[in-house]
Amino acid sequence: MPPFSLVTLVITTLLVLSSKGCTACKCIQIADESKICLSDFAISGTLLETNSIVGTNSSHDDLIDYRVSVGNVHRSSRTLPSEMTIRTETHTCGFTDLQTNRTYFIAGQIQDGLYRINRCSSVVAKYGPDNVPYRYSDVKVNVNVTCPIEEEEEENKEKEEDDGDNSAVLSTSNFGLLTFLVLCAGILKKF
Repeated sequence: MPPFSLVTLVITTLLVLSSKGCTACKCIQIADESKICLSDFAISGTLLETNSIVGTNSSHDDLIDYRVSVGNVHRSSRTLPSEMTIRTETHTCGFTDLQTNRTYFIAGQIQDGLYRINRCSSVVAKYGPDNVPYRYSDVKVNVNVTCPIEEEEEENKEKEEDDGDNSAVLSTSNFGLLTFLVLCAGILKKF
């Protein structure tokens, strides 16, 4: 076999064998406060149990289900149970290092009826001995975020009360616009 073919074979084999482990998580950088405002739920809770789920075929990644006892609900688009299972992927965008019997602040999304977290759009912070959540070891996370959409909704409610009539006020939000701008920024960043 000519040396060129052997080198090609070795490189191809190495690429195939390492392709699953070489993925990197690429996210648009968003501040924690914005992630919390865009989240479907934000809780403080204690991690009770970790369960790994192996993907069923090559298109499904392995997953981790965290069973969490909910302490405080900071925000939610629906009523949350006292215990919930929160799912993450095991690849680089997933939160794979959470520890049982630790209390975390978790802000994530609800997709297809499942509570989900990932490093691109979620916030996970471990509570320290001072009862403050920290991302990594030294970055404090403000869990009492006032979101612009909530401020606007509150202003609309006050305006409705001040008007005193029974006319309907269509509340507008910037959520759709904000989501659109974040997506556009991500697309432009790739160019």
